[in-house]
Amino acid sequence: MKIRIVSSLPEFDRLAPLWARLMNDGRLSSPFVSHDWFACCWRTVGPNRQRLVLVVEDGDGPAAMMPLVRWRTSLNRLPVTIISLMDGPGHPVAEFAVARNRQEVTDRVLAFLSAQRDWDLLVVPGLIPSSPAAHAMIEALGDRPLWSVAAQDIAGHVTVAGPWQQYARERRWLAPALTEGIQLERAGTLHVEEHAQLNPDTELFNEVMHLPVAAGPSPDSMVNTPPETYRFFRRMCRHASANDWLRLWVLRHEGRITAAELQLRHGATVYVLRTAHEPAMQFAPFLRASILRSFFEGNKVHRYELGAGAGDDLLRWSTATRETMTVRVYADTTYGRLLHKVQTQLVPLARRYTGWRKAG
Repeated sequence: MKIRIVSSLPEFDRLAPLWARLMNDGRLSSPFVSHDWFACCWRTVGPNRQRLVLVVEDGDGPAAMMPLVRWRTSLNRLPVTIISLMDGPGHPVAEFAVARNRQEVTDRVLAFLSAQRDWDLLVVPGLIPSSPAAHAMIEALGDRPLWSVAAQDIAGHVTVAGPWQQYARERRWLAPALTEGIQLERAGTLHVEEHAQLNPDTELFNEVMHLPVAAGPSPDSMVNTPPETYRFFRRMCRHASANDWLRLWVLRHEGRITAAELQLRHGATVYVLRTAHEPAMQFAPFLRASILRSFFEGNKVHRYELGAGAGDDLLRWSTATRETMTVRVYADTTYGRLLHKVQTQLVPLARRYTGWRKAG
Protein backbone atom coordinates (compact mmCIF):
# COMPACT_ATOMS: atom_id res chain seq x y z
CA MET A 1 0.00 0.00 0.00
CA LYS A 2 1.50 3.33 -1.12
CA ILE A 3 0.65 6.91 -0.19
CA ARG A 4 1.39 10.00 -2.22
CA ILE A 5 0.56 13.65 -1.59
CA VAL A 6 -1.38 15.88 -3.97
CA SER A 7 -0.91 19.50 -2.93
CA SER A 8 -1.77 21.69 -5.94
CA LEU A 9 -5.11 22.57 -7.46
CA PRO A 10 -4.27 21.30 -10.98
CA GLU A 11 -3.14 17.97 -9.51
CA PHE A 12 -6.31 17.80 -7.45
CA ASP A 13 -8.52 18.46 -10.46
CA ARG A 14 -6.72 15.70 -12.38
CA LEU A 15 -7.65 13.27 -9.60
CA ALA A 16 -11.33 13.31 -10.69
CA PRO A 17 -11.21 10.09 -12.83
CA LEU A 18 -9.22 8.20 -10.18
CA TRP A 19 -11.62 9.46 -7.51
CA ALA A 20 -14.56 8.26 -9.58
CA ARG A 21 -12.95 4.83 -9.81
CA LEU A 22 -12.51 4.80 -6.04
CA MET A 23 -16.19 5.66 -5.54
CA ASN A 24 -17.21 2.92 -7.95
CA ASP A 25 -14.89 0.27 -6.44
CA GLY A 26 -16.05 1.06 -2.91
CA ARG A 27 -19.70 1.51 -3.90
CA LEU A 28 -19.56 4.94 -2.31
CA SER A 29 -22.33 7.34 -3.19
CA SER A 30 -22.41 9.98 -0.44
CA PRO A 31 -21.96 13.53 -1.76
CA PHE A 32 -19.69 14.24 1.21
CA VAL A 33 -16.91 11.93 -0.02
CA SER A 34 -17.11 12.91 -3.67
CA HIS A 35 -14.55 14.80 -5.73
CA ASP A 36 -17.23 17.42 -6.45
CA TRP A 37 -17.71 18.13 -2.73
CA PHE A 38 -14.00 18.51 -2.07
CA ALA A 39 -13.60 20.61 -5.22
CA CYS A 40 -15.79 23.14 -3.40
CA CYS A 41 -13.89 22.71 -0.12
CA TRP A 42 -10.44 22.93 -1.75
CA ARG A 43 -11.13 26.29 -3.35
CA THR A 44 -12.84 27.83 -0.32
CA VAL A 45 -11.26 26.28 2.77
CA GLY A 46 -9.88 29.64 3.89
CA PRO A 47 -6.74 31.74 3.72
CA ASN A 48 -3.32 30.65 4.95
CA ARG A 49 -4.23 26.96 4.87
CA GLN A 50 -2.30 24.40 2.89
CA ARG A 51 -4.46 21.87 1.08
CA LEU A 52 -3.27 18.32 0.57
CA VAL A 53 -4.85 15.00 -0.36
CA LEU A 54 -3.30 11.71 0.69
CA VAL A 55 -3.88 9.31 -2.21
CA VAL A 56 -3.73 5.76 -0.87
CA GLU A 57 -3.25 3.04 -3.49
CA ASP A 58 -2.73 -0.71 -3.39
CA GLY A 59 -2.37 -3.41 -6.02
CA ASP A 60 -6.04 -3.07 -6.97
CA GLY A 61 -5.91 0.69 -7.54
CA PRO A 62 -7.09 3.61 -5.38
CA ALA A 63 -8.01 2.49 -1.87
CA ALA A 64 -8.69 5.84 -0.21
CA MET A 65 -8.55 9.62 -0.57
CA MET A 66 -7.81 11.67 2.54
CA PRO A 67 -8.28 15.43 1.97
CA LEU A 68 -6.52 17.44 4.68
CA VAL A 69 -5.65 21.03 5.55
CA ARG A 70 -2.63 22.28 7.48
CA TRP A 71 -2.21 25.66 9.11
CA ARG A 72 -0.37 27.56 11.84
CA THR A 73 -2.27 28.94 14.81
CA SER A 74 -2.01 29.16 18.59
CA LEU A 75 -3.51 26.97 21.28
CA ASN A 76 -3.53 28.33 24.82
CA ARG A 77 -0.92 30.85 23.67
CA LEU A 78 1.35 28.14 22.30
CA PRO A 79 2.16 28.15 18.56
CA VAL A 80 0.93 24.99 16.88
CA THR A 81 0.74 23.49 13.40
CA ILE A 82 -2.56 21.67 12.97
CA ILE A 83 -3.62 19.11 10.39
CA SER A 84 -7.33 18.42 10.10
CA LEU A 85 -9.83 16.90 7.73
CA MET A 86 -10.89 19.17 4.90
CA ASP A 87 -14.59 19.91 4.93
CA GLY A 88 -17.17 22.52 4.11
CA PRO A 89 -19.82 24.24 6.24
CA GLY A 90 -22.93 22.47 7.39
CA HIS A 91 -21.92 18.80 7.57
CA PRO A 92 -21.04 17.83 11.17
CA VAL A 93 -20.20 14.14 10.64
CA ALA A 94 -16.83 12.94 9.38
CA GLU A 95 -16.98 10.74 6.30
CA PHE A 96 -14.00 9.10 4.59
CA ALA A 97 -13.55 8.05 0.96
CA VAL A 98 -12.28 4.53 1.70
CA ALA A 99 -13.01 1.78 -0.82
CA ARG A 100 -11.64 -1.21 1.12
CA ASN A 101 -9.30 -2.35 3.91
CA ARG A 102 -10.35 0.50 6.19
CA GLN A 103 -8.21 -0.62 9.13
CA GLU A 104 -5.07 -1.00 7.04
CA VAL A 105 -5.72 2.36 5.38
CA THR A 106 -6.12 4.06 8.77
CA ASP A 107 -2.96 2.40 10.13
CA ARG A 108 -0.93 3.42 7.09
CA VAL A 109 -2.23 7.00 7.04
CA LEU A 110 -1.41 7.57 10.71
CA ALA A 111 2.05 6.04 10.26
CA PHE A 112 2.64 8.16 7.16
CA LEU A 113 1.64 11.37 8.94
CA SER A 114 3.73 10.50 11.99
CA ALA A 115 6.79 10.23 9.78
CA GLN A 116 6.26 13.68 8.23
CA ARG A 117 7.25 15.68 11.33
CA ASP A 118 5.71 18.87 9.90
CA TRP A 119 2.74 19.14 12.26
CA ASP A 120 2.05 19.19 15.99
CA LEU A 121 -1.62 18.24 16.27
CA LEU A 122 -3.91 16.11 14.11
CA VAL A 123 -7.62 16.91 14.62
CA VAL A 124 -10.35 14.52 13.44
CA PRO A 125 -13.77 16.04 14.21
CA GLY A 126 -17.25 14.64 13.72
CA LEU A 127 -16.55 10.98 14.44
CA ILE A 128 -19.57 8.91 15.46
CA PRO A 129 -18.28 6.64 18.26
CA SER A 130 -20.05 3.54 16.90
CA SER A 131 -18.97 4.08 13.29
CA PRO A 132 -16.41 1.93 11.41
CA ALA A 133 -14.28 5.07 10.94
CA ALA A 134 -14.12 5.69 14.70
CA HIS A 135 -13.39 2.03 15.44
CA ALA A 136 -10.55 2.02 12.90
CA MET A 137 -9.09 5.24 14.31
CA ILE A 138 -9.14 4.03 17.92
CA GLU A 139 -7.74 0.63 16.91
CA ALA A 140 -4.92 2.31 14.98
CA LEU A 141 -4.07 4.57 17.91
CA GLY A 142 -4.06 1.57 20.24
CA ASP A 143 -2.04 2.12 23.40
CA ARG A 144 -0.31 5.26 22.19
CA PRO A 145 -0.33 7.85 24.96
CA LEU A 146 -0.45 10.97 22.78
CA TRP A 147 -4.11 11.19 21.82
CA SER A 148 -7.36 12.19 23.42
CA VAL A 149 -11.05 12.71 22.79
CA ALA A 150 -11.15 16.48 22.94
CA ALA A 151 -14.80 17.41 22.42
CA GLN A 152 -18.24 16.01 21.92
CA ASP A 153 -21.28 17.36 20.11
CA ILE A 154 -24.79 16.20 19.29
CA ALA A 155 -26.20 15.61 15.82
CA GLY A 156 -29.98 15.44 15.64
CA HIS A 157 -32.24 13.90 13.04
CA VAL A 158 -35.86 13.09 12.34
CA THR A 159 -36.77 9.53 11.46
CA VAL A 160 -39.58 9.99 8.96
CA ALA A 161 -42.00 7.22 9.88
CA GLY A 162 -45.64 7.05 10.87
CA PRO A 163 -48.28 9.70 10.22
CA TRP A 164 -47.41 13.39 10.06
CA GLN A 165 -50.29 14.18 12.42
CA GLN A 166 -48.69 12.12 15.18
CA TYR A 167 -45.30 13.83 14.78
CA ALA A 168 -46.95 17.28 14.88
CA ARG A 169 -49.21 16.36 17.80
CA GLU A 170 -46.21 15.32 19.91
CA ARG A 171 -44.81 18.86 19.49
CA ARG A 172 -47.51 21.05 20.97
CA TRP A 173 -45.33 24.16 20.65
CA LEU A 174 -45.73 23.83 16.86
CA ALA A 175 -49.52 24.11 16.82
CA PRO A 176 -49.88 27.94 16.83
CA ALA A 177 -47.38 28.42 13.99
CA LEU A 178 -49.03 25.65 11.98
CA THR A 179 -52.56 26.97 12.47
CA GLU A 180 -51.75 30.57 11.59
CA GLY A 181 -49.33 29.60 8.83
CA ILE A 182 -51.90 27.40 7.10
CA GLN A 183 -54.48 30.19 7.28
CA LEU A 184 -52.06 32.69 5.74
CA GLU A 185 -51.02 30.15 3.11
CA ARG A 186 -54.65 29.63 2.09
CA ALA A 187 -55.09 33.38 1.89
CA GLY A 188 -52.06 33.66 -0.37
CA THR A 189 -49.91 35.65 2.09
CA LEU A 190 -47.47 32.81 2.79
CA HIS A 191 -46.06 30.56 0.11
CA VAL A 192 -43.59 27.63 0.36
CA GLU A 193 -41.42 26.73 -2.63
CA GLU A 194 -39.12 23.79 -3.33
CA HIS A 195 -36.29 24.05 -5.87
CA ALA A 196 -34.05 21.24 -7.15
CA GLN A 197 -31.84 23.67 -9.09
CA LEU A 198 -30.14 26.83 -7.86
CA ASN A 199 -28.06 28.92 -10.23
CA PRO A 200 -25.67 31.06 -8.15
CA ASP A 201 -25.90 33.84 -10.74
CA THR A 202 -29.60 34.41 -10.06
CA GLU A 203 -31.39 36.80 -7.74
CA LEU A 204 -32.85 33.79 -5.88
CA PHE A 205 -29.37 32.73 -4.75
CA ASN A 206 -28.53 36.27 -3.62
CA GLU A 207 -31.79 36.62 -1.69
CA VAL A 208 -31.26 33.31 0.09
CA MET A 209 -27.63 33.97 0.95
CA HIS A 210 -28.34 37.44 2.34
CA LEU A 211 -30.73 36.08 4.96
CA PRO A 212 -29.15 35.95 8.44
CA VAL A 213 -28.46 32.44 9.68
CA ALA A 214 -29.39 33.38 13.25
CA ALA A 215 -31.89 35.66 14.94
CA GLY A 216 -30.88 39.26 15.37
CA PRO A 217 -27.88 40.98 13.84
CA SER A 218 -25.64 38.04 13.05
CA PRO A 219 -21.94 37.86 12.21
CA ASP A 220 -22.96 34.99 9.96
CA SER A 221 -25.26 37.09 7.81
CA MET A 222 -24.08 37.43 4.27
CA VAL A 223 -22.72 40.97 4.83
CA ASN A 224 -20.03 39.69 7.20
CA THR A 225 -19.61 36.10 6.04
CA PRO A 226 -16.03 35.40 4.90
CA PRO A 227 -15.75 35.50 1.11
CA GLU A 228 -14.65 31.85 1.00
CA THR A 229 -17.94 30.74 2.60
CA TYR A 230 -19.93 32.63 -0.02
CA ARG A 231 -17.76 31.11 -2.76
CA PHE A 232 -18.26 27.64 -1.27
CA PHE A 233 -22.02 27.87 -1.60
CA ARG A 234 -21.76 29.30 -5.12
CA ARG A 235 -19.66 26.36 -6.29
CA MET A 236 -21.54 23.79 -4.23
CA CYS A 237 -24.88 24.87 -5.71
CA ARG A 238 -23.53 24.33 -9.22
CA HIS A 239 -22.24 20.81 -8.46
CA ALA A 240 -25.26 19.82 -6.35
CA SER A 241 -27.72 21.02 -9.00
CA ALA A 242 -25.87 19.08 -11.71
CA ASN A 243 -25.82 15.90 -9.59
CA ASP A 244 -29.47 16.22 -8.46
CA TRP A 245 -28.38 16.53 -4.82
CA LEU A 246 -29.64 20.03 -4.18
CA ARG A 247 -32.91 20.94 -2.53
CA LEU A 248 -33.77 24.52 -1.63
CA TRP A 249 -36.90 25.42 0.30
CA VAL A 250 -37.97 29.04 0.67
CA LEU A 251 -40.82 30.75 2.51
CA ARG A 252 -42.21 33.85 0.88
CA HIS A 253 -44.22 36.35 2.90
CA GLU A 254 -46.16 38.72 0.66
CA GLY A 255 -43.82 37.75 -2.18
CA ARG A 256 -40.55 38.38 -0.33
CA ILE A 257 -38.25 35.54 0.80
CA THR A 258 -38.15 35.61 4.60
CA ALA A 259 -36.85 32.11 5.41
CA ALA A 260 -34.85 29.47 3.54
CA GLU A 261 -33.32 26.03 4.03
CA LEU A 262 -30.59 24.65 1.78
CA GLN A 263 -30.21 20.86 1.74
CA LEU A 264 -28.35 18.04 0.06
CA ARG A 265 -30.34 14.90 -0.68
CA HIS A 266 -28.72 11.49 -0.95
CA GLY A 267 -31.04 8.58 -1.50
CA ALA A 268 -33.70 8.66 1.21
CA THR A 269 -31.67 11.00 3.46
CA VAL A 270 -31.75 14.79 3.46
CA TYR A 271 -28.95 16.83 5.06
CA VAL A 272 -29.52 20.41 6.17
CA LEU A 273 -26.55 22.59 5.18
CA ARG A 274 -27.87 26.06 5.94
CA THR A 275 -30.99 27.58 7.47
CA ALA A 276 -31.69 31.30 7.52
CA HIS A 277 -34.55 33.67 8.20
CA GLU A 278 -35.31 37.29 8.88
CA PRO A 279 -34.99 38.00 12.61
CA ALA A 280 -38.51 39.37 12.92
CA MET A 281 -40.08 36.52 10.96
CA GLN A 282 -42.33 34.59 13.36
CA PHE A 283 -43.36 31.99 10.77
CA ALA A 284 -39.90 30.49 10.20
CA PRO A 285 -40.97 27.25 11.99
CA PHE A 286 -43.76 26.95 9.43
CA LEU A 287 -41.18 26.43 6.70
CA ARG A 288 -39.55 23.48 8.46
CA ALA A 289 -42.94 22.07 9.39
CA SER A 290 -43.98 22.27 5.73
CA ILE A 291 -40.77 20.51 4.69
CA LEU A 292 -41.32 17.72 7.21
CA ARG A 293 -44.95 17.33 6.28
CA SER A 294 -43.99 16.81 2.64
CA PHE A 295 -41.47 14.15 3.74
CA PHE A 296 -43.98 12.28 5.90
CA GLU A 297 -46.65 12.38 3.21
CA GLY A 298 -44.36 11.76 0.23
CA ASN A 299 -42.73 8.55 1.55
CA LYS A 300 -39.48 9.24 -0.30
CA VAL A 301 -37.36 10.73 2.51
CA HIS A 302 -36.81 8.50 5.53
CA ARG A 303 -34.19 10.48 7.44
CA TYR A 304 -33.83 14.23 7.90
CA GLU A 305 -30.40 15.21 9.28
CA LEU A 306 -30.61 18.54 11.11
CA GLY A 307 -26.91 19.14 11.77
CA ALA A 308 -24.97 19.53 15.00
CA GLY A 309 -25.60 21.46 18.20
CA ALA A 310 -27.28 21.15 21.57
CA GLY A 311 -29.75 24.03 21.31
CA ASP A 312 -33.44 23.68 21.98
CA ASP A 313 -34.30 24.44 18.36
CA LEU A 314 -32.40 21.37 17.19
CA LEU A 315 -33.56 19.03 19.92
CA ARG A 316 -37.24 19.90 19.80
CA TRP A 317 -37.48 18.92 16.13
CA SER A 318 -35.42 15.73 16.47
CA THR A 319 -36.80 12.27 17.05
CA ALA A 320 -33.31 11.01 17.92
CA THR A 321 -29.78 12.29 18.46
CA ARG A 322 -26.32 10.80 18.31
CA GLU A 323 -23.05 11.97 19.74
CA THR A 324 -20.05 12.93 17.69
CA MET A 325 -16.53 13.22 19.02
CA THR A 326 -13.32 14.97 18.05
CA VAL A 327 -10.11 12.95 18.30
CA ARG A 328 -6.84 14.80 18.79
CA VAL A 329 -3.54 13.10 18.02
CA TYR A 330 -0.33 14.80 19.13
CA ALA A 331 2.93 14.42 17.25
CA ASP A 332 5.44 12.08 18.87
CA THR A 333 7.97 14.87 19.35
CA THR A 334 9.20 16.81 22.34
CA TYR A 335 6.91 19.69 21.45
CA GLY A 336 3.99 17.35 20.73
CA ARG A 337 4.39 15.76 24.15
CA LEU A 338 4.43 19.23 25.72
CA LEU A 339 1.21 20.17 23.92
CA HIS A 340 -0.40 16.92 25.02
CA LYS A 341 0.46 17.59 28.65
CA VAL A 342 -0.78 21.17 28.47
CA GLN A 343 -4.08 20.25 26.80
CA THR A 344 -4.92 17.09 28.73
CA GLN A 345 -3.51 17.91 32.17
CA LEU A 346 -2.69 21.57 32.78
CA VAL A 347 -5.66 23.18 31.01
CA PRO A 348 -8.28 20.96 32.76
CA LEU A 349 -6.51 21.60 36.08
CA ALA A 350 -6.60 25.35 35.51
CA ARG A 351 -10.29 25.21 34.64
CA ARG A 352 -11.09 23.25 37.80
CA TYR A 353 -9.09 25.73 39.86
CA THR A 354 -10.98 28.64 38.30
CA GLY A 355 -14.26 26.88 39.05
CA TRP A 356 -13.28 26.33 42.70
CA ARG A 357 -12.38 30.01 43.08
CA LYS A 358 -15.68 31.14 41.62
CA ALA A 359 -17.59 28.68 43.82
CA GLY A 360 -15.72 29.91 46.88
